[in-house]
Amino acid sequence: MQNNVIYLRVSKEELDENTQLPEIIKAFNLKESDCLVLQERISAYKEERQKFRSEFIKLRKLVESGQVKNLYVYSLERLERNTLRLFEFYFFCEANGCNVHGVLQPSLELEFEKNPMGTFAKYQQVLLYGLLGENESYMTSQRTKKSFEIDKYGNKIVSKTGVLLGGRFNTIKGSTVKLKSKELYSLKKYILSFNKSPHDVIIKQVGYKYGIKISSAYISKVRKGFEKSL
Repeated sequence: MQNNVIYLRVSKEELDENTQLPEIIKAFNLKESDCLVLQERISAYKEERQKFRSEFIKLRKLVESGQVKNLYVYSLERLERNTLRLFEFYFFCEANGCNVHGVLQPSLELEFEKNPMGTFAKYQQVLLYGLLGENESYMTSQRTKKSFEIDKYGNKIVSKTGVLLGGRFNTIKGSTVKLKSKELYSLKKYILSFNKSPHDVIIKQVGYKYGIKISSAYISKVRKGFEKSL
């Protein structure tokens, strides 16, 4: 049985979830060797990303099996950035004998009176923490959406200046070229036309047709649907 579990999460590649660990260890006077540490880099805000949270799914299974007595996080929104999902998970933990602790939520350690008002006060704070986390993600997503527009070919442009994003490439001859919206759209469609062909084949064919150099990373980005036009 693993009584103590530490869950670490960040949503962006440039962030490091390991910076949360020493803060948790210090705040709750833990020994890392006595804890199971689960960590991942993925969004906890978007509903469609939930099925890809492998470590969080593992955590739920451990809690449900009664193996976790204490769950430690740096902040509650590390678990969920959705008010209802966080509230549900908190109840889920309680129902399975697991106590949730957050470095930035010391009020979770308070003893509430065992009466209706005490129960209300206890769960009200969980709802509040969930709201704060979800609202922060919501505002960030709104700012991001307003920063960009999509042109008639589905390419991202900076809304205020009309500058096309992602259209600059190195040519086979060593110079640099900036593709126009229609040309960039055509390039992406051409890449997808190769279906599952190896990247080196696509790179060579794009060189012949367009006279530019592309990378395996760019091919993967187009294939995975990162570009809204596709």
